[in-house]
Amino acid sequence: MTIICDLAKKYDKQIFLTTHNPAILDRIDLNDEEQKLFVVSRNKSGHTRMKNITVKDKPTSF
Repeated sequence: MTIICDLAKKYDKQIFLTTHNPAILDRIDLNDEEQKLFVVSRNKSGHTRMKNITVKDKPTSF
């Protein structure tokens, strides 16, 4: 993820990545305004919902 993000910045590109692998999510820097994390799901009616995960949503360690 770090390499992909560095290349996107270097070449001024935007990347959309989907994953079910939590290891990919570990490398997203939520403190960087250019990196965004969205959770997309469906509600009971089947409508698509999207939530932007920010630094304040990040769990704190004890």
